Amino acid sequence: MDPDGNLCDPATGDCTGAIPATSSFQISNSAGFDDHWPELAFDLTNEQFLVVYHRNTADIFGQRVSTSSLPVNSGSEITISSAANNQRYPSVAYDSDNSAFFVVWMDDRPAGATENVYGQAIDSSGSLIGTNLQISQVGPIPATQEDYVPTVYYDPQNQNFITFWIGLDGDDDLYYQRVNGSSGLVGNSTSLQI
Repeated sequence: MDPDGNLCDPATGDCTGAIPATSSFQISNSAGFDDHWPELAFDLTNEQFLVVYHRNTADIFGQRVSTSSLPVNSGSEITISSAANNQRYPSVAYDSDNSAFFVVWMDDRPAGATENVYGQAIDSSGSLIGTNLQISQVGPIPATQEDYVPTVYYDPQNQNFITFWIGLDGDDDLYYQRVNGSSGLVGNSTSLQI
């Protein structure tokens, strides 16, 4: 950020065309519904943000926004997950090596199941890559465990995403899983012993 609070290009320090800190604009317009839990990641190559959020109908949506504060694709919303039951609390990261975003969220599918973590890869044009990917409850984790509030980061050294979440099976533990975008899981979920 520059001294005025404008977002700048981290590689060059250039603040031309950045979103001024005083600007305010609408990201979503879901008449009759509330949108919650916004998270964003920045695509430096295409100078755009992907803002993700969940709607009170409990689905995950996204909107690409340019650095000039304008929605990309005429404000066309991206439906990231509209599976049965609830999807909530998204997080998003950007893979600069492959020009793709990865979104994770807490998911109640199928009906009556414990909370799981799912993810979805999205290319820089806003198209989904593959289908929703189940991230938690696929390794040696107890099937009764509830998995909450995931977050995701991109690891440029290993060129994959790392998803962290809280797993509750009697007490709270932290877990992580490496994900290779739409290609799938890398190894098994691992408990963090801190």
